[in-house]
Amino acid sequence: MFKNGIIVMAVMVLLFPGCSGKHEGLILGEMTKKMLPELKEEARSKKPVFVAGQKCLHKAQTVKEANACNAMMMKMNPDFEIGNFDTWGEKELAEVDKMANTYIAFYDCLLAAKNISQAMECKEPEGY
Repeated sequence: MFKNGIIVMAVMVLLFPGCSGKHEGLILGEMTKKMLPELKEEARSKKPVFVAGQKCLHKAQTVKEANACNAMMMKMNPDFEIGNFDTWGEKELAEVDKMANTYIAFYDCLLAAKNISQAMECKEPEGY
């Protein structure tokens, strides 16, 4: 949703390059009314999953416990496709922390956005 929504917003701006001032403001205003609530709702539903998963994984001592955390995250949000860990230790925890912190910052940015222009400035995580 995030990637598609942000792409649609960017395309709208590119399709109407001559729009400036009042027209651009109208387009962005309509996009804010229609898309921003959807983006924020998705952020509100996904951020707690990352927070809970990160907290759980910090307590995990074994591969079995780490995979139980993944199962808990998928139960919280079935849209998450999380593979099982083959190994679990400091290296894996550091990678997970980096990914989780990146997504949490992205969701926080979306939740703080007051309009669609601010939401478009949020850096969507890539490569995870």
